[in-house]
Amino acid sequence: METDMEVILKTEAEVGAGGFSVKGGENKGIFIKNVQKESPAAKLLSMREGDQLISATVYFDNMKFEDALKILQYSEPYKIQYCLKRKIPSAAAAAIGPEQVDIKEFKSIVVGLLSRKSIQCLH
Repeated sequence: METDMEVILKTEAEVGAGGFSVKGGENKGIFIKNVQKESPAAKLLSMREGDQLISATVYFDNMKFEDALKILQYSEPYKIQYCLKRKIPSAAAAAIGPEQVDIKEFKSIVVGLLSRKSIQCLH
């Protein structure tokens, strides 16, 4: 007996990748209902009817503020993951190094550096 296998596919970021419709909602999930032949969704994203849409990443670079605000407002009641860019003091950057770190770890390093700096200033 053969069993189906589920795979998760992550597409490249594309602008204007239209040509598909969705169905579902509520607790069922969101599924690709229809993909137009020769559309960006078919060509660039390799979407197929029946694919489940797990998540979508929307890039805010080069977006009008009003559009970004609408997206953020509409997404408010849902589970969201953000990608943030932040400037940090050069001492903290040197302590962290060039590799990416978990934000919780980063916070403790910065707090630790600030605490040490404050203590040094007191002496």
